[in-house]
Amino acid sequence: MILELADECLADFIITGNTLDFTFPTYKKTKIISPKEYWEKYRPKLS
Repeated sequence: MILELADECLADFIITGNTLDFTFPTYKKTKIISPKEYWEKYRPKLS
Protein backbone atom coordinates (compact mmCIF):
# COMPACT_ATOMS: atom_id res chain seq x y z
CA MET A 1 0.00 0.00 0.00
CA ILE A 2 2.86 2.42 0.75
CA LEU A 3 4.44 1.81 -2.65
CA GLU A 4 1.15 2.45 -4.43
CA LEU A 5 0.64 5.67 -2.48
CA ALA A 6 4.19 6.85 -3.24
CA ASP A 7 3.59 6.17 -6.93
CA GLU A 8 0.19 7.90 -6.97
CA CYS A 9 1.44 11.08 -5.30
CA LEU A 10 4.76 11.09 -7.20
CA ALA A 11 6.80 10.98 -3.99
CA ASP A 12 10.52 11.65 -4.24
CA PHE A 13 11.31 9.50 -1.19
CA ILE A 14 10.07 6.82 1.13
CA ILE A 15 12.04 7.34 4.33
CA THR A 16 11.99 4.20 6.45
CA GLY A 17 14.04 2.15 8.85
CA ASN A 18 12.18 -0.99 7.75
CA THR A 19 14.93 -2.88 5.94
CA LEU A 20 13.04 -6.18 6.07
CA ASP A 21 10.18 -5.09 3.82
CA PHE A 22 12.03 -2.50 1.73
CA THR A 23 15.08 -4.34 0.42
CA PHE A 24 15.25 -2.48 -2.90
CA PRO A 25 16.67 1.05 -3.45
CA THR A 26 13.87 2.46 -5.62
CA TYR A 27 10.28 1.89 -6.64
CA LYS A 28 9.59 3.40 -10.04
CA LYS A 29 10.89 6.97 -9.51
CA THR A 30 10.74 6.96 -5.68
CA LYS A 31 13.97 6.50 -3.72
CA ILE A 32 13.71 4.28 -0.64
CA ILE A 33 16.19 5.41 1.99
CA SER A 34 16.83 5.38 5.73
CA PRO A 35 16.33 8.46 7.90
CA LYS A 36 20.12 8.66 8.34
CA GLU A 37 20.75 8.57 4.59
CA TYR A 38 18.13 11.26 4.00
CA TRP A 39 19.68 13.50 6.64
CA GLU A 40 23.20 13.05 5.30
CA LYS A 41 22.44 13.38 1.56
CA TYR A 42 19.15 15.19 1.00
CA ARG A 43 18.23 17.41 3.93
CA PRO A 44 17.47 21.02 3.09
CA LYS A 45 20.47 23.26 3.52
CA LEU A 46 19.95 26.31 5.73
CA SER A 47 21.65 29.52 4.71
